[in-house]
Amino acid sequence: RLYVRAQDTTGLWGIAQYHAFTMAEIPVISLNANSFSDSLLAGQSSSQMLIIENIGSEDLIFNLSFQVTVNMRDDSSDDREIWFTFSPELDTLGPLEISEIELVFNSTNVDLGFYSGDLTINSNDPNNLEMIAPISLTVYEDIDILGCTDETGCNYNSEANIDDGTCEYPDCSGECYGFAYEDDCGTCDNDPSNDC
Repeated sequence: RLYVRAQDTTGLWGIAQYHAFTMAEIPVISLNANSFSDSLLAGQSSSQMLIIENIGSEDLIFNLSFQVTVNMRDDSSDDREIWFTFSPELDTLGPLEISEIELVFNSTNVDLGFYSGDLTINSNDPNNLEMIAPISLTVYEDIDILGCTDETGCNYNSEANIDDGTCEYPDCSGECYGFAYEDDCGTCDNDPSNDC
């Protein structure tokens, strides 16, 4: 391919002088992100998308592999990489085509803790023969936190996930932990002498 640009004697773009140059026809790999991570409760799974694009002018051929770097499980376990999988593992892209790689994080049957590894993308892009995307997963346990879960309660606990029935509410005057009450006459105060 031939690209032509014009430049005049002042250095500004114009039509006075022409210079021709050629752009090398090569595959060029582009990723939508260079690392992926997630945090999951034990027993859950989630997925993210790695998008690989060929922004070059020749076919891009790539393949993926994964290597664990930090693993909470015994390294002798056959399923030590079960917490992370991906598909597809290889593809060929024409110019300006994309490939969507589903990355699946799985905290089922794994211990609590931190897991990490490297997703390696090998391709025929001469400027990026190998690219590495760090992968990490934190598996945590759902802890029961008792407290008042009603936001209208005076002692509302935003961190509580189980209501223990201890919510306390404002008195009739809107005061938290106040002593006012509404008597039979509809009067709201804490003076029993004017009760009906």
